[in-house]
Amino acid sequence: MNKLLWRISSTNGRWGVEIAGEAKCLPLFEGRSCMAVPGQLKALGRRAGRQCFGFEAGASCFVVLEEDAEAVQGAGSALVHKEDLQSGDSVTLLHVAPGGVWKWTGYKGRSSGYRMVTPSGAIEDVPTSLLLAAGIVEPKEPPAPAPSPPAFSASFADALRKAGLA
Repeated sequence: MNKLLWRISSTNGRWGVEIAGEAKCLPLFEGRSCMAVPGQLKALGRRAGRQCFGFEAGASCFVVLEEDAEAVQGAGSALVHKEDLQSGDSVTLLHVAPGGVWKWTGYKGRSSGYRMVTPSGAIEDVPTSLLLAAGIVEPKEPPAPAPSPPAFSASFADALRKAGLA
């Protein structure tokens, strides 16, 4: 039997997002603002101001519910739905593979970072340096080349040789 599993509404209550599914899945959606739930969403359409989805439990993918987020191309995440809820609030629904990465943005863009979902469903922050090193994200500006060490002066090089250090 299907039941309302999760709902979020705009400040004025006129629109929002709802997720329905089997009643046994209800505990998966309780008590967290940012969560990863094993399963997938199926779009059911918009009615009465609500974008509605059906939830199908499963372990091959996670549904991530985050306030303001975007999928990272080539990093195992895909945008399902994003909606502004007024008063600086929004909701984003993503499908994320185990190990998949997405970018989150804080209130009015004042902070941001990257998160991933582990194969067990835990959400962890990912250091940006790891994503840059792996080529998953691009730097905002080209990096400045690191300077080469300067050559020793002739007198310093002689002193090192005489001391047996060079």
